[in-house]
Amino acid sequence: MALALALIGAGMLPPSAHAHAPPVRTEKAACGVVKALISAKLSIPASKVLWCDVIVPESQPKGYFVLALHGSRTDCGGVCGSTNIGWFAVQKTTRRVFEWDVAEWRLGQLVTAKR
Repeated sequence: MALALALIGAGMLPPSAHAHAPPVRTEKAACGVVKALISAKLSIPASKVLWCDVIVPESQPKGYFVLALHGSRTDCGGVCGSTNIGWFAVQKTTRRVFEWDVAEWRLGQLVTAKR
């Protein structure tokens, strides 16, 4: 069961599988879904994806958790000015992960584990 949930969260199962996944109920769970997906997508160890900054509930669109994902970056020779991997929105009912457009404050494209 845990493996199936991880695969669903990582976007590695087909969209229909999302219908059977339990909803995301907490910010911590939303962070875990994004960590699993992005580490799979970028082919990096989950240990390099360190934490999430979750937007306050009053600023989130209904039905989503919006967060910034941070990690230990290795693509900049160790002199990165930011640890931000990206901004994402997790749909609570389906566990689907979307890019989050910070400038427009709206949903972007669906994120999958495929490169």
